[in-house]
Amino acid sequence: MKPRVAILEASHWHVPLYLDALAEQADVVAIADKNSEIVMARANVLGATAYQDWHEAAARPDLDMAFVFGRHSEMPKIARVLIARGLPFCIEKPAGLYSAQVREIAKLADEAHVSVTVPFVQRLGPLAAMLRKIGRPDHATFRFIAGPPERYIRAGCSWMLDPLEAGGGCFINLGIHFVDLFLQAAAEPVIHVHASLHHRTHNTLVEDHAVVIMETMSGRSAIIETGYVFPDSPHKREVSYYAASPTGYLSIGDYGTAAFTDASGHSIVEQIDLDSDPLYSQFASRVLLGLKDGFIGLPTLADLAAAMEIVDRAYAQAR
Repeated sequence: MKPRVAILEASHWHVPLYLDALAEQADVVAIADKNSEIVMARANVLGATAYQDWHEAAARPDLDMAFVFGRHSEMPKIARVLIARGLPFCIEKPAGLYSAQVREIAKLADEAHVSVTVPFVQRLGPLAAMLRKIGRPDHATFRFIAGPPERYIRAGCSWMLDPLEAGGGCFINLGIHFVDLFLQAAAEPVIHVHASLHHRTHNTLVEDHAVVIMETMSGRSAIIETGYVFPDSPHKREVSYYAASPTGYLSIGDYGTAAFTDASGHSIVEQIDLDSDPLYSQFASRVLLGLKDGFIGLPTLADLAAAMEIVDRAYAQAR
């Protein structure tokens, strides 16, 4: 029997990336959003009941779990309601505006024994697999430059350009994935965070370009560069990565050419797919399979809170 699922705040631009997996592997019985046009269209595709108030959808007694989207400012409230209900859920990052909010809902979920996971989808992709060749990196750089912020307006998510609703711009939205990857790989506390945030290209209230440097207690470092400065194009984004350790050196270019050179100087070159969009469907499948065991092995709210602490420090340092 397929798990009975609710999708809450379904106008989020990531929702379409989940729908194929949810339609095939779950019974989506409820879908909610303030935008009646979007929620009705998606409800019709999935054969679900449409709600304009997420409270009503979340109150259904027949649910096995929920997938939570929506404005970052509203996410903690949704999470608290689901935890009080004892309903497992998957919540989009960042699950709040600040790390303290994420720590709070993590504590509540732990105390109530409610299973929660977070789509740090880069952990499933070829970038994470290649990083495992390096082991604990001495130094790494992650560059992820996405398209212009107008795409959020077109998607009906103009709130993404309001810091009071979104918490920030490209760093909290895009950079947090690579903060998480570095924290997982380095496996030690970050003690220094340096940040430079810019609004020059689009003159929005949230940053459209960010460079953040993290340093650990032993001197491991990472540079994360993110932006909304790539042109509106079918190519969607420009990405590149590198990492170095005593094991070797990894470099990955924009078109997926990945080269790993080991400590003896031997190199292996391969092509990998760097499009992160398909990873959301893979993650949704893992969540549905993991519902039986409480999402063991999937990212947790504690992982998200740790990454959000770096985000908080970056914004505070830039100010």
